[in-house]
Amino acid sequence: DEPLRPLLQVSRLRRWREARLERRCVAQAQAVVVTSESWRRLLTQRYSSAASKVHVVTNAYPALALYNVRPSSGDEDARLRLVHAGRFFGSDPRRNPTALLDPLLGALQHRVDAGEVLLPGDHHERDLEMIDRLGQRLPAGWHLECREPVPRGELLRMLAAASGLLMLTASRSQLPGKLFEYLPTGRPILAVAPPDSEVVRFCRDIPHVFTISPMPNIDTSPTIEAFLDACVDPSRRTVPPDYSPDVLGQKFLDIIANAATQ
Repeated sequence: DEPLRPLLQVSRLRRWREARLERRCVAQAQAVVVTSESWRRLLTQRYSSAASKVHVVTNAYPALALYNVRPSSGDEDARLRLVHAGRFFGSDPRRNPTALLDPLLGALQHRVDAGEVLLPGDHHERDLEMIDRLGQRLPAGWHLECREPVPRGELLRMLAAASGLLMLTASRSQLPGKLFEYLPTGRPILAVAPPDSEVVRFCRDIPHVFTISPMPNIDTSPTIEAFLDACVDPSRRTVPPDYSPDVLGQKFLDIIANAATQ
């Protein structure tokens, strides 16, 4: 539905072959598991007879102990630290860092906060060129830095120590694994996502996730201002319990058990 490999986008023969393989897999499967409600809907639109055996199991949170979250104290550093983990163009050619950083930098121009925007990840050369140009717009008191990738445990601790977290997706159907790494921190999240996307639908009932559209000519400044105001508050927000490894593990086992009896 959203092929990233260029060959699948330009070769009708390759798309025909992929569709044929998909039909065979779905027909022979006793259960099909997808990672978002959008993927389930798209698949069952093609194979309505398989609807009863297509199930949604999202990604799960990492183990909470990996975050090593410290209780907040009154002497926290007043500087804000905003973190985006991972690549942009390098992981999806549609993920332009401008869509995230341009509105954020615009909002920072009107604030008295000071802080830093950290971008740890294995960045594509194109990412680095665009981020360098965007960084020239930072107001006084702010610093933007691309960092080398760090081990996952260190990254999770960095996320937990952040004032706020940044996310960008161009997909309408994917729920990025990054979202499930961000949520357990209890910190505010600014997510740039298509307005009709699964990310927007999923996050609608999570009050500390602030979603904005990457579409031009939309005033996103009130939402970004609300996100930045939330970042000043050091308290950690309640994490939805439905995506823990235990809950989703049991859901997966139930799917297997039911499939085995059919």
